[in-house]
Amino acid sequence: MSQTTERIHELVDKLNQYRDEYYNKNAPSVSDAVYDHLYDELERNVL
Repeated sequence: MSQTTERIHELVDKLNQYRDEYYNKNAPSVSDAVYDHLYDELERNVL
């Protein structure tokens, strides 16, 4: 697996965790800015 593919999987896992914390547990562990930065990184790697 390439480094880019590994990073994409890592980002998806993190973002899913953070989204669950925010929406389902009402206990986010990262700020919106950090989430947005990771999401933007994911978009750059996928597109």
